[in-house]
Amino acid sequence: GFGISAGNEVSMTGSGQGTDIVTCAGGEVRRHWVTSNVLPSGGGETVPGSVCEQVNGQTSLTFERDLAAGGGSRRAVTPGIEQQIIFARGSDGATALTYHGLGTANRDGMVIDFATGSTSAPAKRSGEAQLYLHLALMSIAWGGCLPLGVAIANRFRAKPAWFTWHKRLQITGWALQLLGFCMAVWYCQEFSLHFSSLHTWIGLIVVILGTLQPLNAAFRPHLEEGKGKTMARLVFEVVHKGSGWTAVVLGMLNVLAGIWVVADKGYNAVTIGIAATLATICLTVPIGAFSVGFCCPDKAPLSSSVSPSALEGQRIGAGAD
Repeated sequence: GFGISAGNEVSMTGSGQGTDIVTCAGGEVRRHWVTSNVLPSGGGETVPGSVCEQVNGQTSLTFERDLAAGGGSRRAVTPGIEQQIIFARGSDGATALTYHGLGTANRDGMVIDFATGSTSAPAKRSGEAQLYLHLALMSIAWGGCLPLGVAIANRFRAKPAWFTWHKRLQITGWALQLLGFCMAVWYCQEFSLHFSSLHTWIGLIVVILGTLQPLNAAFRPHLEEGKGKTMARLVFEVVHKGSGWTAVVLGMLNVLAGIWVVADKGYNAVTIGIAATLATICLTVPIGAFSVGFCCPDKAPLSSSVSPSALEGQRIGAGAD
C-alpha cells in the first residue's frame, strides 16, 4: 500500500490525524482513510484506471488521482510543500489485504516535495508513555527482581535469610510484571498490533508462567522431618522449578529482545538508549548474583536476621537442589 500521511513520523494513522492510503490486494486497487492501527474496513472505494499486478513476488501499483483532496476524509497532494508518504507490503506470496511485517523491508516512509522530486528521511518515532512504562516495569521485573530471587534460592541457601529475600523479590517482580503486561496491552491497543511479533508471544508465555508460580508454590507439599520426598513433593519441584527457570530464562532474553523490537519499530535513539540502559542495569544485578554464588557464596550481602518464615523456608527447601 501507498499512503499520504500527516505528522513528522512514519505512522499508519498519520499521528492520529488520518492517512489517505491506496492499497493493492487481490488484483484490485482501493482507496481508504485510516485513523487507527487496524486493517481498513468497509472495502474502501475503487480507484478507476488503476493497475495492480503481483508477479513472481513483486507488486506493481499504478494509479492516478487529483491533486485536490476530493473530500473531507482525504489528503491533497501539495507540490512545492513537503509532505510525508508511507508504504508497506505484506508477506511474500500474500495477495490479500493483510498486516505488514516489522522492519523497513516491509514498511517505511519518506518526506517528498512532488514539485521537485526531492526527498528526505522522516523523523524517528518518540517513545510513548505506555511504552516507557512497559520497558521500565518489565526490565525491573524480568531483568531484575525475578531472576535475582531465583539466584538467591539457587545459590545462597546456606544463608538463613535466603527464603525471606526470595519471597520478597518474587512478590515484587510478580506484581510489576502484571503491571508491565497491562502497559503492553494498552500500548498495542493505541499504537501497534496485538501479538504481531515473537517478542509478544514469548512475553505472553512468560507472564502466564510467572503469574502461576505463586499458585503452585502455595500448594507445595512440605517436607516432613526424617522422611524422604513424597511423589507429590517431587512433582511439585519439577513443575515449580521447571516453569520458574523457563520463565526466568525466557524473560531475561525477552528483555534484551525488546531493545531490538524498539529499534525495528523505528523509534529514535533516545528511546532505544533508554530501553538498552534499563535492560543493562537490571540484568547486571541477577547475573552478578549468580556469578558471586558460583565463585564465593559466603560473600553474599544478605541480611543475617532470621524470621520464622525464613526458617520455615530453609526447612522446606533443604535438599531441594
